[in-house]
Amino acid sequence: MTAGGPGFTRDNAAAFSSAPLARRDVGGSGGLFGTPQAVSTASNEDSRTDRSSSLGDLRRSFVTWLRYITVRGSDRHHGPAEANMNTHNRWITLVAALTASVWLPACTHPADIDQDKRGVQQVLEKYLQSVKTADVKLGSEVWLQGPDILVVTPFGRFQGWDGVRDGLYVNFLQKAFTERSLQPSHLAIHVAGDAAWAVFDWTFTARLADGQPFTSKGWESHGYQRTSQGWRIVHLHYSVPPPPPS
Repeated sequence: MTAGGPGFTRDNAAAFSSAPLARRDVGGSGGLFGTPQAVSTASNEDSRTDRSSSLGDLRRSFVTWLRYITVRGSDRHHGPAEANMNTHNRWITLVAALTASVWLPACTHPADIDQDKRGVQQVLEKYLQSVKTADVKLGSEVWLQGPDILVVTPFGRFQGWDGVRDGLYVNFLQKAFTERSLQPSHLAIHVAGDAAWAVFDWTFTARLADGQPFTSKGWESHGYQRTSQGWRIVHLHYSVPPPPPS
């Protein structure tokens, strides 16, 4: 795979024209990713789902553990004193397990998920600023510096930071435009451990190098990875809507 792409020219600017955004509703009338209210609701539902899933896994683990202890502690192979001790130990274990089943899920704080989402959103906002200014240095602070990051666009695929820097920032943002603004809407952010992803609709308004105004709309998804320096973008994929049927 090459690091560069065909580049952006006036001729293929038509591919980014402001055609009607042919959004498909998924699970409601709020568009591809739902309304802002739906995003907020989805965030709350994600937290509840995470807590419910963790609690369910924990309970299943304790059930397995208790069954194991019950079998190993069977009284039929021991005398009365040992049997009483085994019964006593099993009751202690049961109480400890039930206590932990209440306490441990509380350690999976929804606040941690919310904090991660805010961290991802901060990186996203920094990325939007790097697009507006076509700033390579700022871009290097939001992208993971490695050979495996990937950007997929209608005008090319760019792999590795060198490819993203040259293909997206230099040849596209710097050379094709004198002004740029990328505005997201219907943003949804999801976190799963050290990975996260964001999806949104976008509107790109700019001025071409020849002075002509330019507007396009489409859909975008980002993949993020948690690093020792915080969240970093590892994947970006954006597309424009297909032309309306003739």
